[in-house]
Amino acid sequence: MTVLRNAPLLASAAVIVALMFTGCANEADENAGLSFEDRPLAQYLDQIDGARDAETLIAQSNRVEELVSACMAEQGFEYTPVDDSANIRRTASLEDAETRTSTQEWVTSNGWGVVPSKADREAMKTQAENADPNTAYLESLSSAEQSAYKDALWGALASGQPEDDSKALTWDETGCYGKVEHEGGGDSNYRADEDYAGLFEAMDGLWEQTAKQPEVVALEKQWSGCMADEGYPGLESRSDARRVIEEELGALFTGDGEDPSEDAFQALKEKEIDSALADFHCAEQFDYDALQLKVRFALEEQFITDHKSVLDALVAEYAAGH
Repeated sequence: MTVLRNAPLLASAAVIVALMFTGCANEADENAGLSFEDRPLAQYLDQIDGARDAETLIAQSNRVEELVSACMAEQGFEYTPVDDSANIRRTASLEDAETRTSTQEWVTSNGWGVVPSKADREAMKTQAENADPNTAYLESLSSAEQSAYKDALWGALASGQPEDDSKALTWDETGCYGKVEHEGGGDSNYRADEDYAGLFEAMDGLWEQTAKQPEVVALEKQWSGCMADEGYPGLESRSDARRVIEEELGALFTGDGEDPSEDAFQALKEKEIDSALADFHCAEQFDYDALQLKVRFALEEQFITDHKSVLDALVAEYAAGH
């Protein structure tokens, strides 16, 4: 069993961890005194989210799993809560490491950390095979019952991501996990509150606004030219460099049930490190992180000014642990 093809069965804690840490890497610059996690809007959301340490995430994950188990029982299925504490602690440990992606030493050994090492792949495979206590029960069901079980657990996500990524799934289309999140079992249920849908849509749009600011557009052109000089032409934005590796990693899995060869993994890892080092040097040359954060901070400060009454209402409603 390949962990990359069976990710939905690893439970919701991995999703929580991913949401917690997405975007934090490569976003800090000590000289500028700015960090992604200290940005203005984070001050509001931190009042709701509270502590984001590993133990808090584990407690949240355990709560979700217990509620999912109850939901599955209502659907006529057995479901044993999955303990994902080891994975959460390991991920938190990686993200807390002071050398993560912010130093040339780390990048020289790991690139962006996209292509997993052999040890990491074996650990993930072992976890996928052993960590889910529902495997034996699922395999005892008929083919039709297995499909019904997965539909009850994940809804439309049981068969993977929808082909039309532009159509967002509603909570009632994502099985027991969606139901639990909607009813407040997860830690980010406030984002599903329709009363604040406009606020979060505008908030999410800040990424696009940041990219369109003249300073950032000029910065991307400088970075792109530097990367072309390093042997990586045709990259329009910094995110493109990493995306190339992510797409090539996905292409290694042909769908025939066999994992790619070790040589294929190693070759792609070497390519990742080379391109990540070029990215690191180009970004450092133009002080990319600090300048982008400066623009982002300014946009968020203006966003707060424009939406302060709604933000205050959000905090008032959810900060007490709604």
